[in-house]
Amino acid sequence: MSVLETIEEQSSFGFTGRINVLKASDGQFLGVIFLKDGDVVSSQFAKKTGVTALISLLIADLESLVDYRLVVEPEIVNESDIEFSLKVNELKSRSSQLYQEHLEAKKLRPPSSLRLMINPSYINDGEKPDSTEFAILKTLVEYSKVEDVYKHTDLFEFEITKGLVGLRKKSAIKVVK
Repeated sequence: MSVLETIEEQSSFGFTGRINVLKASDGQFLGVIFLKDGDVVSSQFAKKTGVTALISLLIADLESLVDYRLVVEPEIVNESDIEFSLKVNELKSRSSQLYQEHLEAKKLRPPSSLRLMINPSYINDGEKPDSTEFAILKTLVEYSKVEDVYKHTDLFEFEITKGLVGLRKKSAIKVVK
């Protein structure tokens, strides 16, 4: 059963608790989704939290990137654990829209082995970056490989791709050979 189907099933009867995402081979913890009264209220997956983690998990599920099993556990969810609140139909429409953007951006993704560098003249004279581009620039300070930028930036893949394209158009980054 897919992650979305499991969430939908548990939401149908107002479930409160957690859905653990475990590696199928050895049961290692990969992530968790918290539900309260049938609404998704928190999630963690792949070093991400909140809605970003939830959508990343759904995309990983749709693309069969992770071999997992789901374990549903009733549990009291405290108010302090609530990060957001999404009904299943909101989650479906939002994830569908973001998945379409993910598929479109996949075509533009640069090769993982490319090395990038922030253009020094951009720092002084360049156009101001938006928040997505700024997050990518922060990552580029530490990591130069495209693969590392995707791994260490807390954004959706398609957001990183769009940000890299935007930074390239602004001449903020250049490819290092």
